[in-house]
Amino acid sequence: MYCPNCKKQISDPDAAFCPVCGTKMISDKTARELQKAAAYEEEESGGRKLLNVILFLIPFFMAAAVIVFLLLNDGIRTRLFGEKEEPKETHETFVQAEENKEEAEPEVVNQGQAAREEEAEAKEEEAEPAPAEEEEKPEETPEPAPQEEEEEEEEEEPVQYEIVTTTNGQVFPDSSQRYLSDAEISKLGLKQTQYAINEIYARHGYIFADESMRSYYESLNWYQGTISSANFSDSVFNDYEYENVANLGAHRDELAN
Repeated sequence: MYCPNCKKQISDPDAAFCPVCGTKMISDKTARELQKAAAYEEEESGGRKLLNVILFLIPFFMAAAVIVFLLLNDGIRTRLFGEKEEPKETHETFVQAEENKEEAEPEVVNQGQAAREEEAEAKEEEAEPAPAEEEEKPEETPEPAPQEEEEEEEEEEPVQYEIVTTTNGQVFPDSSQRYLSDAEISKLGLKQTQYAINEIYARHGYIFADESMRSYYESLNWYQGTISSANFSDSVFNDYEYENVANLGAHRDELAN
């Protein structure tokens, strides 16, 4: 600890007076407390000063708000400062409207008079008998010549060959073991072509959605439906079956069109 007056170091921390100059000593704790008290007092003094400034300015703000309100309110401003003059535009507009009204009134009168004159003329024309007009003879229209009956050309239906015999309900029992020739496929009708396609699917357990087709294949002893149409994939076909289905499908579409 050092003396604040002579700056000499004092070995006894609890000494009340400096042994050199006799100055009264205070401890570090007391000095810190005094510093905190001084700082708090300074802050409180600053807050009081700010509050005093705000309280001083409030009346000025209120007065300014009242003045602005009075200036913006037409009714109050009129009562305080006298009657408000009517803008020139309103007066001129009123005068112009009166002039337009005066100009329009004669036109209405003239229109009414013209309507009465037209009505009188119409009555006079009705009173006079109209001259008899010669009856116009209807023009004779030539009778249309009889149209020759067009010979309807009968469309020739394509000849469809029917398969007479099948082997145990199959059009081509060996269609999964060989390629079908174009000559064989061209002899089929539309119905037989569809059956030739269906039997390739049926051999792999395809369950037909059509009830009549499903009943037909369920009546055959070799058919066993195990795969629904939603889960079936043509990846089970071998090369013969894949190409035969494609060729039969093309022939079916050709017959359908």
